Amino acid sequence: MPDDPIRKRLETPEEEDARLTEEAWREYSEEGIGIPGEEVHAWIESWGTDNELPPPKARKLR
Repeated sequence: MPDDPIRKRLETPEEEDARLTEEAWREYSEEGIGIPGEEVHAWIESWGTDNELPPPKARKLR
């Protein structure tokens, strides 16, 4: 059961990463919601600069 709060508390960090990745992929596959990689890269590249960007937001891509 993916939304089980007890299971989530017992997950290892690796299991949590895998679960979150699977949930994000499912959301993109079923609803077309995601964040373009270029926006993520631009955001990361801005870290520590005077013009740090806010994190990109997920949106309908297709």
